[in-house]
Amino acid sequence: MTTPWQSMLTPWSHAEVMPRVDETEDEKAFHIQVELPGMDKEDVDITLSNGMLTIRGEKKREDEEKGKDFYRKERSFGSFRRTLPIPAEVNEQAIEASFKKGVLYIELPKSEEARKKVTHIDVKAA
Repeated sequence: MTTPWQSMLTPWSHAEVMPRVDETEDEKAFHIQVELPGMDKEDVDITLSNGMLTIRGEKKREDEEKGKDFYRKERSFGSFRRTLPIPAEVNEQAIEASFKKGVLYIELPKSEEARKKVTHIDVKAA
């Protein structure tokens, strides 16, 4: 049974937050999008070590409301850590990240060698 307080909680009010991550690939790069609603770029830290990309973040929210006969102050905190393996063919020096409207975009350009290695194979009817 849920209490009235539990129904008011948001996913960010728990310590274990796991944002949604979308990964795509094209001829030139691997692309990662991480949904971080309500967060700013200052709340996010990205590191690369031993072929692993780690994205960490913490959301801190504080609401305060004052009225004639009341005072309400609520705080919620949530943090996350996602570690993703990075393909060996990525040019690590050219990785770029940007943040826009609650979404973190990370572009991992493929190395020149990796782009040349792509071989297309025709599929024939049997």
